[in-house]
Amino acid sequence: MNQRLGKSYKLTRKTLINNIFAKGSKINSYPILLRYSLTSEHLPASFQIAFSVPKRNFKKAVDRNKVKRLLREVVRKNKGIIEKKSLQSENKFTLFLIYTGKEIPDYDNLEISIQRVLKKLPSAKDND
Repeated sequence: MNQRLGKSYKLTRKTLINNIFAKGSKINSYPILLRYSLTSEHLPASFQIAFSVPKRNFKKAVDRNKVKRLLREVVRKNKGIIEKKSLQSENKFTLFLIYTGKEIPDYDNLEISIQRVLKKLPSAKDND
């Protein structure tokens, strides 16, 4: 499997982002909040994702960027979970991942939290 998380995985369309917050669902597992929606629109990849770290929790841009880099790396390593769920549901995911913690996480705890959240994503078996 290709381990890259390239440009095609980046969620940039405002209509899709607005749809996530208007009609999407959410999964919460501290310190991660995942907002998502299923879409049948044509996307260049099996899912598209955006990352957010609130300025309220991290005043310095350096700290926010560090947390976003950690989030991207964990998602890159575990993107197989999302792709498998996407294939099972025959739809594509649009994901918005928000870090809600107040301290800079360590990689191992962040990976456990994100894996827990990603495994809760719906698949075709859940819809039956």
